[in-house]
Amino acid sequence: MHDVYLCPESDNYVPLSEISDYLLAAILISEDASFYGHRGFDWDEIENSFKTNIKRGRIARGGSTITQQLVKNVFLSGEKSITRKIKEALLAQKIEKSFSKNLIFEKYLNVIELGPGIYGVKRAAAHYFEKTPQQLNILESAFLAYLIPNPKEYSKIIGKERLTEFSRKRILTICRKLNLFKKITDEQYQTAENIINEF
Repeated sequence: MHDVYLCPESDNYVPLSEISDYLLAAILISEDASFYGHRGFDWDEIENSFKTNIKRGRIARGGSTITQQLVKNVFLSGEKSITRKIKEALLAQKIEKSFSKNLIFEKYLNVIELGPGIYGVKRAAAHYFEKTPQQLNILESAFLAYLIPNPKEYSKIIGKERLTEFSRKRILTICRKLNLFKKITDEQYQTAENIINEF
């Protein structure tokens, strides 16, 4: 079991209103860009993931929405099976019918794994940057969003002298998407790119 509490009274819990807009945007853009427009499933993403996995002959890309990820993190085991995916789908539908998008996103941000034993954006912001989630800047937000697909592995770059080529590209891609979706200016993106390329 993980030491994760989803009650607002928990010391580790942070409401949506106290999280950096950069972080909110970075996670939405990298994990589920159409989150506020679907009802728990992104059929286009599922189709793209299916095609990619067939082409590569393995599970190379997921298609889970933020709601599905929340269900998996809170209610289900980590096993990969058709049965678990069906349960995930049914629970995601129920959650979408019962709660607002903002509440679903808030709960997700408070349970998401962002490193070994690090759950929720409040702990992650403190662990990596000694900041609150509200204080995170563009690159810090992009870094946390970069960790989500494989936090235990991707967080290994912490403490190293240089970023790997993969991590540099992924973080810059998130920053580029922030710029594309008008969440940061051209000048802010250029500054972020210059800083990342120094590492």
